Amino acid sequence: MPFDGVVPNKAVAKQTNLYAMMRAVFAFKPNETRRRSVPNRFQTVTSYDILQLADSLIDKPHNWVQRRYETSTGRRCAIGAIRAAYRTYCGYPGAVSALTDSKRILRHVILARYGFDGDIEKFNDTSSYRQVRQAFADAIAISG
Repeated sequence: MPFDGVVPNKAVAKQTNLYAMMRAVFAFKPNETRRRSVPNRFQTVTSYDILQLADSLIDKPHNWVQRRYETSTGRRCAIGAIRAAYRTYCGYPGAVSALTDSKRILRHVILARYGFDGDIEKFNDTSSYRQVRQAFADAIAISG
């Protein structure tokens, strides 16, 4: 019994522990950047929004990875970043078509700039970090 004579409630203690565990599971990872701007719930999502958020998710070399979509530490490849951006906007109007358009625009930029006629995944795995970031910058400029 504590010093004040109050018997602790075990249900409250379990609830507090569950809350702490949920916060730890769903918290931002240390190397993950915060979302830039999330549009209004009634605003239509565009490919520009998805590409910009995806680019911000791999804004530093230690946030980018090859040969995997996403790691447990939050590192992502180009497609993994686009998918993570889509998950942020999932449920917003136009999110599905924006996802399709953003992949199409990025694939077009990769073909036009680097002459790489293949998957975005293969481009990510065979290119440097600088080339991937430049492809995102060009795709954002086209979509914006």
